Amino acid sequence: MKILFYIGILSVLILTSCSKNNKGVDPSGMLTINGTKYPTVIIGSQTWTSVNYNGPGGVNYNNSSVNDPVYGKLYTYTEAEVVSLPSGWHLPMQSDFTTLLITMGATSTTGYYSLQDTSIVKLISKTTWTNVNGTNSTGFNAIATGFCHNLNFSNFGAMTNLLSSSEFPDGEHMSLQIFEPYGVEMFTGLNSVIPNVTDRGSVRFVKNN
Repeated sequence: MKILFYIGILSVLILTSCSKNNKGVDPSGMLTINGTKYPTVIIGSQTWTSVNYNGPGGVNYNNSSVNDPVYGKLYTYTEAEVVSLPSGWHLPMQSDFTTLLITMGATSTTGYYSLQDTSIVKLISKTTWTNVNGTNSTGFNAIATGFCHNLNFSNFGAMTNLLSSSEFPDGEHMSLQIFEPYGVEMFTGLNSVIPNVTDRGSVRFVKNN
Protein backbone atom coordinates (compact mmCIF):
# COMPACT_ATOMS: atom_id res chain seq x y z
CA MET A 1 0.00 0.00 0.00
CA LYS A 2 2.83 2.41 0.90
CA ILE A 3 4.55 1.60 -2.40
CA LEU A 4 1.39 2.45 -4.34
CA PHE A 5 1.01 5.65 -2.34
CA TYR A 6 4.58 6.78 -3.13
CA ILE A 7 4.14 5.91 -6.80
CA GLY A 8 0.99 8.04 -6.85
CA ILE A 9 2.76 10.99 -5.22
CA LEU A 10 5.69 10.64 -7.64
CA SER A 11 3.32 10.62 -10.61
CA VAL A 12 1.63 13.80 -9.41
CA LEU A 13 5.01 15.51 -8.98
CA ILE A 14 6.16 14.48 -12.44
CA LEU A 15 2.94 15.69 -14.05
CA THR A 16 3.10 18.95 -12.11
CA SER A 17 6.71 19.47 -13.16
CA CYS A 18 5.93 18.77 -16.81
CA SER A 19 2.97 21.13 -16.71
CA LYS A 20 5.14 23.89 -15.22
CA ASN A 21 8.02 23.37 -17.62
CA ASN A 22 5.80 23.41 -20.71
CA LYS A 23 3.36 26.10 -19.70
CA GLY A 24 1.53 27.32 -22.77
CA VAL A 25 3.30 24.87 -25.09
CA ASP A 26 1.59 21.79 -26.47
CA PRO A 27 3.47 18.44 -26.70
CA SER A 28 4.64 19.25 -30.24
CA GLY A 29 6.56 22.28 -28.95
CA MET A 30 4.12 24.81 -30.41
CA LEU A 31 2.83 27.90 -28.60
CA THR A 32 -0.65 29.05 -29.60
CA ILE A 33 -1.16 32.83 -29.75
CA ASN A 34 -4.45 34.24 -31.06
CA GLY A 35 -5.27 30.89 -32.64
CA THR A 36 -1.95 30.59 -34.52
CA LYS A 37 0.73 28.05 -33.58
CA TYR A 38 4.31 29.31 -33.23
CA PRO A 39 7.27 26.92 -32.88
CA THR A 40 9.52 27.28 -29.86
CA VAL A 41 13.17 26.53 -29.15
CA ILE A 42 15.13 25.95 -25.94
CA ILE A 43 18.44 27.81 -25.72
CA GLY A 44 20.26 27.29 -22.44
CA SER A 45 17.76 27.93 -19.63
CA GLN A 46 15.31 29.83 -21.84
CA THR A 47 12.45 28.91 -24.15
CA TRP A 48 11.80 31.30 -27.05
CA THR A 49 9.38 31.49 -29.94
CA SER A 50 11.53 30.71 -32.97
CA VAL A 51 9.62 32.70 -35.60
CA ASN A 52 8.51 36.32 -35.62
CA TYR A 53 5.03 37.17 -34.40
CA ASN A 54 2.57 37.65 -37.27
CA GLY A 55 -0.74 38.26 -35.52
CA PRO A 56 -3.28 41.10 -35.44
CA GLY A 57 -1.97 44.65 -35.76
CA GLY A 58 1.45 45.46 -37.10
CA VAL A 59 2.41 46.22 -40.70
CA ASN A 60 4.35 44.46 -43.41
CA TYR A 61 7.68 45.92 -44.52
CA ASN A 62 7.14 49.06 -46.62
CA ASN A 63 3.46 48.82 -45.69
CA SER A 64 3.10 46.15 -48.33
CA SER A 65 -0.31 44.54 -48.75
CA VAL A 66 1.45 41.16 -49.09
CA ASN A 67 2.22 39.37 -45.87
CA ASP A 68 5.09 36.88 -45.68
CA PRO A 69 4.83 34.75 -42.51
CA VAL A 70 8.55 33.94 -42.75
CA TYR A 71 9.26 37.58 -41.87
CA GLY A 72 6.21 38.35 -39.75
CA LYS A 73 4.99 41.90 -39.25
CA LEU A 74 6.68 44.91 -37.70
CA TYR A 75 5.06 46.27 -34.54
CA THR A 76 5.25 49.35 -32.37
CA TYR A 77 6.05 48.72 -28.72
CA THR A 78 2.47 49.66 -27.82
CA GLU A 79 1.11 47.01 -30.19
CA ALA A 80 3.55 44.39 -28.93
CA GLU A 81 2.85 44.90 -25.24
CA VAL A 82 -0.89 44.26 -25.61
CA VAL A 83 -0.60 40.91 -27.40
CA SER A 84 -2.59 38.37 -25.38
CA LEU A 85 -0.22 35.54 -24.47
CA PRO A 86 -0.76 32.18 -22.78
CA SER A 87 0.02 32.14 -19.08
CA GLY A 88 3.75 31.93 -18.41
CA TRP A 89 4.96 33.93 -21.44
CA HIS A 90 5.97 37.56 -21.92
CA LEU A 91 7.53 40.13 -24.24
CA PRO A 92 11.28 39.93 -23.51
CA MET A 93 12.91 42.26 -21.00
CA GLN A 94 16.50 43.49 -21.11
CA SER A 95 17.46 40.70 -18.73
CA ASP A 96 16.03 38.06 -21.08
CA PHE A 97 18.09 39.26 -24.03
CA THR A 98 21.15 39.63 -21.82
CA THR A 99 20.76 36.03 -20.69
CA LEU A 100 20.52 34.92 -24.32
CA LEU A 101 23.70 36.80 -25.22
CA ILE A 102 25.59 35.39 -22.22
CA THR A 103 24.41 31.88 -23.10
CA MET A 104 25.89 32.44 -26.56
CA GLY A 105 29.23 33.45 -25.06
CA ALA A 106 28.99 37.24 -24.65
CA THR A 107 31.07 38.83 -21.89
CA SER A 108 31.26 42.38 -20.61
CA THR A 109 33.25 44.58 -18.25
CA THR A 110 31.02 47.62 -18.82
CA GLY A 111 27.55 46.09 -18.62
CA TYR A 112 27.21 46.07 -22.40
CA TYR A 113 27.08 42.64 -24.03
CA SER A 114 27.75 41.78 -27.66
CA LEU A 115 28.74 38.69 -29.62
CA GLN A 116 31.48 37.73 -32.03
CA ASP A 117 30.52 36.99 -35.62
CA THR A 118 31.05 33.26 -35.10
CA SER A 119 28.38 33.26 -32.39
CA ILE A 120 25.94 35.59 -34.13
CA VAL A 121 25.64 33.31 -37.16
CA LYS A 122 24.33 30.58 -34.83
CA LEU A 123 21.32 32.79 -34.05
CA ILE A 124 20.40 33.94 -37.55
CA SER A 125 18.49 32.32 -40.39
CA LYS A 126 20.28 30.65 -43.27
CA THR A 127 18.59 32.50 -46.12
CA THR A 128 17.23 36.00 -45.34
CA TRP A 129 20.51 37.89 -44.80
CA THR A 130 22.07 39.64 -47.78
CA ASN A 131 25.78 39.10 -47.14
CA VAL A 132 26.06 36.63 -44.27
CA ASN A 133 25.27 32.94 -44.29
CA GLY A 134 23.73 32.08 -40.94
CA THR A 135 23.96 28.56 -39.59
CA ASN A 136 20.92 28.85 -37.28
CA SER A 137 22.47 26.05 -35.24
CA THR A 138 20.60 27.27 -32.14
CA GLY A 139 17.22 27.23 -33.89
CA PHE A 140 16.58 30.87 -32.87
CA ASN A 141 16.25 31.75 -36.55
CA ALA A 142 16.60 35.55 -36.43
CA ILE A 143 15.20 36.95 -39.70
CA ALA A 144 16.57 40.05 -41.47
CA THR A 145 13.29 41.95 -41.40
CA GLY A 146 14.67 45.48 -41.32
CA PHE A 147 12.78 47.99 -39.18
CA CYS A 148 10.84 51.24 -39.31
CA HIS A 149 12.14 54.52 -37.83
CA ASN A 150 10.36 57.87 -38.21
CA LEU A 151 7.89 56.14 -40.55
CA ASN A 152 10.76 55.14 -42.89
CA PHE A 153 11.55 51.48 -43.57
CA SER A 154 15.17 50.43 -43.97
CA ASN A 155 17.77 47.65 -43.75
CA PHE A 156 15.65 44.82 -45.10
CA GLY A 157 18.06 41.90 -45.50
CA ALA A 158 20.65 43.47 -43.19
CA MET A 159 19.06 43.98 -39.77
CA THR A 160 16.55 42.80 -37.22
CA ASN A 161 15.39 44.63 -34.10
CA LEU A 162 13.55 42.45 -31.61
CA LEU A 163 11.43 44.55 -29.25
CA SER A 164 11.79 44.46 -25.49
CA SER A 165 9.63 45.84 -22.70
CA SER A 166 12.61 47.53 -21.01
CA GLU A 167 13.46 51.22 -21.26
CA PHE A 168 16.61 53.27 -21.07
CA PRO A 169 16.56 56.13 -18.53
CA ASP A 170 15.46 58.57 -21.25
CA GLY A 171 12.35 56.46 -21.90
CA GLU A 172 13.47 54.96 -25.21
CA HIS A 173 12.69 51.27 -25.54
CA MET A 174 15.49 48.77 -25.91
CA SER A 175 15.66 46.21 -28.65
CA LEU A 176 18.02 43.37 -29.43
CA GLN A 177 19.65 44.51 -32.64
CA ILE A 178 21.43 42.14 -35.02
CA PHE A 179 22.99 44.02 -37.92
CA GLU A 180 25.44 43.50 -40.78
CA PRO A 181 26.69 47.08 -41.23
CA TYR A 182 29.79 46.33 -43.28
CA GLY A 183 29.11 43.42 -45.59
CA VAL A 184 30.06 40.18 -43.85
CA GLU A 185 30.85 41.82 -40.50
CA MET A 186 28.12 41.35 -37.91
CA PHE A 187 27.05 43.37 -34.88
CA THR A 188 24.68 42.59 -32.04
CA GLY A 189 23.70 44.26 -28.80
CA LEU A 190 20.93 45.98 -26.83
CA ASN A 191 20.26 49.38 -28.35
CA SER A 192 17.74 52.22 -28.20
CA VAL A 193 16.80 51.91 -31.84
CA ILE A 194 13.07 52.15 -31.07
CA PRO A 195 12.98 55.72 -29.67
CA ASN A 196 9.64 56.89 -31.11
CA VAL A 197 6.10 55.63 -30.58
CA THR A 198 5.76 55.11 -34.34
CA ASP A 199 8.97 53.05 -34.68
CA ARG A 200 8.53 49.36 -35.43
CA GLY A 201 10.48 46.15 -34.92
CA SER A 202 9.96 42.41 -34.91
CA VAL A 203 8.50 40.53 -31.96
CA ARG A 204 9.49 37.32 -30.20
CA PHE A 205 8.27 35.98 -26.86
CA VAL A 206 10.04 34.13 -24.06
CA LYS A 207 8.76 31.83 -21.34
CA ASN A 208 8.88 32.94 -17.72
CA ASN A 209 11.67 31.27 -15.74
